Amino acid sequence: MPIITISRQLGSLGNEIARKLEKQMNLKHLDKESLEERFEEWGVPDENIRKYDERKPTFWENFSTDKDLYMHFMKKAILDVAVKDNCVILGRGAQILFGDIQGILKIRVIAPLELRIGRVMERYNCEKRHAEKMIRQNDTDRAGFHKFFFNTSWESPDLYDIVLNTEYLPLNVAASLIQGVAQSETMKDISRETQKKVVDLRLGHEVITNIAYTHKIVVHFFEAIAEGGKVTLRGSTMDKDDIKRCEEIALTTKGVEEVVNDIHYIPISYGIT
Repeated sequence: MPIITISRQLGSLGNEIARKLEKQMNLKHLDKESLEERFEEWGVPDENIRKYDERKPTFWENFSTDKDLYMHFMKKAILDVAVKDNCVILGRGAQILFGDIQGILKIRVIAPLELRIGRVMERYNCEKRHAEKMIRQNDTDRAGFHKFFFNTSWESPDLYDIVLNTEYLPLNVAASLIQGVAQSETMKDISRETQKKVVDLRLGHEVITNIAYTHKIVVHFFEAIAEGGKVTLRGSTMDKDDIKRCEEIALTTKGVEEVVNDIHYIPISYGIT
Protein backbone atom coordinates (compact mmCIF):
# COMPACT_ATOMS: atom_id res chain seq x y z
CA MET A 1 0.00 0.00 0.00
CA PRO A 2 1.68 1.32 2.35
CA ILE A 3 0.30 3.58 5.10
CA ILE A 4 2.96 4.89 7.47
CA THR A 5 2.46 7.04 10.58
CA ILE A 6 5.39 8.86 12.15
CA SER A 7 5.39 10.23 15.70
CA ARG A 8 8.50 12.26 16.45
CA GLN A 9 10.29 14.36 19.00
CA LEU A 10 11.42 17.82 17.95
CA GLY A 11 15.01 17.50 16.78
CA SER A 12 14.80 13.73 16.25
CA LEU A 13 14.82 13.97 12.40
CA GLY A 14 11.28 12.59 12.24
CA ASN A 15 10.14 15.30 9.82
CA GLU A 16 13.19 14.75 7.64
CA ILE A 17 12.61 10.98 7.56
CA ALA A 18 9.01 11.57 6.49
CA ARG A 19 10.15 13.82 3.63
CA LYS A 20 12.72 11.25 2.57
CA LEU A 21 10.09 8.52 2.47
CA GLU A 22 7.74 10.71 0.43
CA LYS A 23 10.38 11.06 -2.27
CA GLN A 24 11.75 7.51 -2.16
CA MET A 25 8.34 5.82 -2.19
CA ASN A 26 6.26 8.46 -3.99
CA LEU A 27 3.93 8.82 -1.02
CA LYS A 28 1.16 11.30 -0.39
CA HIS A 29 1.52 13.05 2.95
CA LEU A 30 -0.33 14.78 5.74
CA ASP A 31 1.50 17.30 7.90
CA LYS A 32 0.69 20.68 9.49
CA GLU A 33 0.70 22.55 6.18
CA SER A 34 -1.50 20.08 4.29
CA LEU A 35 -3.84 19.84 7.29
CA GLU A 36 -4.24 23.62 7.23
CA GLU A 37 -5.09 23.47 3.53
CA ARG A 38 -7.83 20.93 4.15
CA PHE A 39 -9.25 22.91 7.07
CA GLU A 40 -9.40 25.99 4.86
CA GLU A 41 -11.13 23.98 2.14
CA TRP A 42 -13.75 22.79 4.64
CA GLY A 43 -14.25 26.23 6.17
CA VAL A 44 -12.82 25.32 9.58
CA PRO A 45 -11.49 28.52 11.25
CA ASP A 46 -7.70 28.90 11.44
CA GLU A 47 -7.78 29.40 15.19
CA ASN A 48 -8.84 25.76 15.62
CA ILE A 49 -5.50 24.64 14.24
CA ARG A 50 -3.47 27.08 16.31
CA LYS A 51 -5.27 26.22 19.55
CA TYR A 52 -5.42 22.46 19.28
CA ASP A 53 -2.97 21.12 16.70
CA GLU A 54 -0.65 18.82 18.68
CA ARG A 55 -1.28 20.89 21.79
CA LYS A 56 -3.13 20.40 25.05
CA PRO A 57 -6.13 22.75 25.30
CA THR A 58 -6.09 25.34 28.05
CA PHE A 59 -8.55 25.07 30.93
CA TRP A 60 -11.18 27.25 29.25
CA GLU A 61 -10.65 25.64 25.83
CA ASN A 62 -11.66 22.33 27.42
CA PHE A 63 -15.21 23.62 27.53
CA SER A 64 -15.32 24.80 23.93
CA THR A 65 -17.05 22.83 21.17
CA ASP A 66 -14.22 23.99 18.89
CA LYS A 67 -12.06 21.14 20.16
CA ASP A 68 -14.63 18.61 18.89
CA LEU A 69 -14.73 20.38 15.53
CA TYR A 70 -10.95 20.24 15.30
CA MET A 71 -10.74 16.56 16.25
CA HIS A 72 -13.51 15.51 13.85
CA PHE A 73 -12.00 17.24 10.83
CA MET A 74 -8.47 16.25 11.74
CA LYS A 75 -9.60 12.61 11.66
CA LYS A 76 -11.39 13.27 8.38
CA ALA A 77 -8.18 14.66 6.87
CA ILE A 78 -6.18 11.64 8.03
CA LEU A 79 -8.74 9.16 6.71
CA ASP A 80 -9.11 10.97 3.38
CA VAL A 81 -5.36 10.60 2.80
CA ALA A 82 -5.12 7.03 4.09
CA VAL A 83 -8.01 5.70 2.02
CA LYS A 84 -6.15 6.57 -1.17
CA ASP A 85 -3.18 4.35 -0.20
CA ASN A 86 0.53 5.10 -0.26
CA CYS A 87 0.87 7.83 2.34
CA VAL A 88 2.90 9.01 5.31
CA ILE A 89 1.07 10.80 8.12
CA LEU A 90 3.12 12.99 10.41
CA GLY A 91 1.93 13.15 14.03
CA ARG A 92 -1.67 14.11 14.91
CA GLY A 93 -2.21 10.88 16.86
CA ALA A 94 -2.59 8.83 13.67
CA GLN A 95 -0.86 5.88 15.33
CA ILE A 96 -3.76 5.76 17.81
CA LEU A 97 -6.51 6.34 15.26
CA PHE A 98 -5.24 3.30 13.35
CA GLY A 99 -4.17 1.39 16.45
CA ASP A 100 -6.41 -1.63 15.87
CA ILE A 101 -5.64 -1.99 12.16
CA GLN A 102 -2.93 -4.46 11.26
CA GLY A 103 -0.77 -3.55 8.29
CA ILE A 104 -0.41 0.17 9.01
CA LEU A 105 3.21 0.83 9.94
CA LYS A 106 3.46 2.95 13.08
CA ILE A 107 6.86 4.56 13.65
CA ARG A 108 8.26 6.63 16.52
CA VAL A 109 11.47 8.63 16.05
CA ILE A 110 13.49 9.72 19.10
CA ALA A 111 16.94 11.03 19.98
CA PRO A 112 18.83 12.04 23.16
CA LEU A 113 18.03 15.50 24.50
CA GLU A 114 21.50 17.00 24.01
CA LEU A 115 21.59 15.87 20.39
CA ARG A 116 18.12 17.29 19.79
CA ILE A 117 19.20 20.61 21.32
CA GLY A 118 22.18 20.78 18.97
CA ARG A 119 20.03 20.05 15.93
CA VAL A 120 17.45 22.67 16.91
CA MET A 121 20.21 25.26 17.54
CA GLU A 122 21.56 24.62 14.05
CA ARG A 123 18.15 24.58 12.36
CA TYR A 124 16.83 27.77 13.96
CA ASN A 125 20.19 29.51 14.50
CA CYS A 126 19.43 30.05 18.17
CA GLU A 127 21.18 29.78 21.53
CA LYS A 128 21.20 26.57 23.54
CA ARG A 129 18.86 27.93 26.22
CA HIS A 130 16.27 28.88 23.63
CA ALA A 131 16.60 25.54 21.80
CA GLU A 132 16.12 23.58 25.01
CA LYS A 133 13.07 25.67 25.91
CA MET A 134 11.55 24.99 22.47
CA ILE A 135 12.11 21.26 22.84
CA ARG A 136 10.70 20.99 26.34
CA GLN A 137 7.62 23.03 25.36
CA ASN A 138 7.12 20.92 22.25
CA ASP A 139 7.39 17.69 24.25
CA THR A 140 4.88 19.05 26.78
CA ASP A 141 2.46 20.12 24.04
CA ARG A 142 2.53 16.80 22.23
CA ALA A 143 2.27 14.78 25.42
CA GLY A 144 -0.68 16.92 26.50
CA PHE A 145 -2.34 16.57 23.10
CA HIS A 146 -2.20 12.76 23.25
CA LYS A 147 -3.31 12.66 26.87
CA PHE A 148 -6.26 15.02 26.33
CA PHE A 149 -7.59 13.77 23.00
CA PHE A 150 -6.65 10.07 23.24
CA ASN A 151 -6.10 9.49 26.97
CA THR A 152 -2.76 7.84 26.38
CA SER A 153 0.97 8.53 26.65
CA TRP A 154 2.61 9.27 23.29
CA GLU A 155 5.82 7.72 24.65
CA SER A 156 4.25 4.28 25.18
CA PRO A 157 6.09 1.74 22.98
CA ASP A 158 2.88 -0.28 22.73
CA LEU A 159 1.58 2.29 20.24
CA TYR A 160 4.35 1.63 17.72
CA ASP A 161 5.72 -1.11 15.51
CA ILE A 162 9.20 0.43 15.36
CA VAL A 163 11.00 2.97 17.57
CA LEU A 164 14.06 4.52 15.88
CA ASN A 165 16.79 6.31 17.83
CA THR A 166 18.63 8.61 15.41
CA GLU A 167 21.65 9.20 17.68
CA TYR A 168 23.78 6.90 15.53
CA LEU A 169 21.28 6.08 12.80
CA PRO A 170 21.78 8.25 9.69
CA LEU A 171 18.75 9.74 7.97
CA ASN A 172 19.14 7.62 4.84
CA VAL A 173 19.49 4.41 6.82
CA ALA A 174 16.43 5.16 8.96
CA ALA A 175 14.32 5.89 5.88
CA SER A 176 15.57 2.75 4.14
CA LEU A 177 14.75 0.60 7.18
CA ILE A 178 11.17 1.86 7.21
CA GLN A 179 10.85 1.43 3.45
CA GLY A 180 12.14 -2.13 3.67
CA VAL A 181 9.54 -3.10 6.25
CA ALA A 182 6.72 -1.24 4.49
CA GLN A 183 7.44 -2.99 1.19
CA SER A 184 8.07 -6.44 2.68
CA GLU A 185 6.07 -9.43 1.49
CA THR A 186 4.45 -9.76 4.91
CA MET A 187 3.03 -6.24 4.72
CA LYS A 188 1.91 -6.77 1.14
CA ASP A 189 0.06 -9.96 2.10
CA ILE A 190 -2.19 -8.17 4.57
CA SER A 191 -2.62 -4.93 2.60
CA ARG A 192 -6.01 -5.83 1.11
CA GLU A 193 -7.58 -6.43 4.52
CA THR A 194 -5.90 -3.30 5.85
CA GLN A 195 -7.37 -1.17 3.08
CA LYS A 196 -10.84 -2.62 3.65
CA LYS A 197 -10.71 -1.59 7.31
CA VAL A 198 -9.51 1.91 6.43
CA VAL A 199 -12.34 2.28 3.90
CA ASP A 200 -14.85 1.17 6.55
CA LEU A 201 -13.42 3.59 9.10
CA ARG A 202 -13.64 6.46 6.65
CA LEU A 203 -17.17 5.60 5.56
CA GLY A 204 -18.39 5.64 9.15
CA HIS A 205 -16.69 8.99 9.67
CA GLU A 206 -18.28 10.40 6.50
CA VAL A 207 -21.71 9.40 7.78
CA ILE A 208 -21.05 11.29 11.02
CA THR A 209 -19.84 14.30 9.04
CA ASN A 210 -22.99 14.26 6.93
CA ILE A 211 -25.37 13.95 9.88
CA ALA A 212 -23.68 15.98 12.61
CA TYR A 213 -21.79 18.66 10.68
CA THR A 214 -23.59 19.09 7.37
CA HIS A 215 -27.17 18.66 8.64
CA LYS A 216 -26.28 19.63 12.23
CA ILE A 217 -28.35 16.95 13.94
CA VAL A 218 -27.38 16.46 17.57
CA VAL A 219 -26.86 12.82 18.53
CA HIS A 220 -25.23 12.14 21.88
CA PHE A 221 -22.48 9.47 22.08
CA PHE A 222 -22.77 9.20 18.30
CA GLU A 223 -21.12 6.30 16.46
CA ALA A 224 -21.38 5.14 12.87
CA ILE A 225 -19.75 1.75 12.42
CA ALA A 226 -19.28 0.62 8.82
CA GLU A 227 -18.69 -2.87 7.53
CA GLY A 228 -18.70 -3.00 3.78
CA GLY A 229 -21.66 -0.92 2.70
CA LYS A 230 -23.57 -1.60 5.92
CA VAL A 231 -23.52 1.14 8.56
CA THR A 232 -24.79 0.83 12.12
CA LEU A 233 -25.82 4.07 13.81
CA ARG A 234 -25.62 4.29 17.61
CA GLY A 235 -26.35 7.04 20.08
CA SER A 236 -29.26 8.92 21.61
CA THR A 237 -31.38 11.95 20.74
CA MET A 238 -33.99 14.06 22.47
CA ASP A 239 -35.89 14.57 19.20
CA LYS A 240 -37.72 11.44 18.09
CA ASP A 241 -37.98 12.67 14.49
CA ASP A 242 -34.18 12.88 14.27
CA ILE A 243 -33.89 9.11 14.49
CA LYS A 244 -35.48 8.62 11.09
CA ARG A 245 -33.72 11.67 9.66
CA CYS A 246 -30.33 10.24 10.62
CA GLU A 247 -31.13 7.01 8.81
CA GLU A 248 -32.28 8.85 5.68
CA ILE A 249 -29.19 11.08 5.65
CA ALA A 250 -26.87 8.11 6.19
CA LEU A 251 -28.35 6.40 3.13
CA THR A 252 -27.44 9.43 1.00
CA THR A 253 -23.77 9.08 1.92
CA LYS A 254 -21.75 7.66 -0.97
CA GLY A 255 -20.87 4.02 -0.30
CA VAL A 256 -23.69 3.30 2.15
CA GLU A 257 -25.97 0.48 1.01
CA GLU A 258 -27.74 -0.44 4.23
CA VAL A 259 -28.34 1.26 7.58
CA VAL A 260 -28.99 -0.38 10.94
CA ASN A 261 -30.50 2.31 13.13
CA ASP A 262 -29.72 1.82 16.81
CA ILE A 263 -30.23 5.46 17.84
CA HIS A 264 -32.48 5.73 20.90
CA TYR A 265 -34.93 8.44 21.86
CA ILE A 266 -34.38 9.88 25.32
CA PRO A 267 -36.91 12.61 26.18
CA ILE A 268 -35.64 15.81 27.70
CA SER A 269 -37.49 15.02 30.93
CA TYR A 270 -35.72 11.67 31.34
CA GLY A 271 -34.28 11.32 34.81
CA ILE A 272 -36.05 14.40 36.17
CA THR A 273 -38.14 13.72 39.28
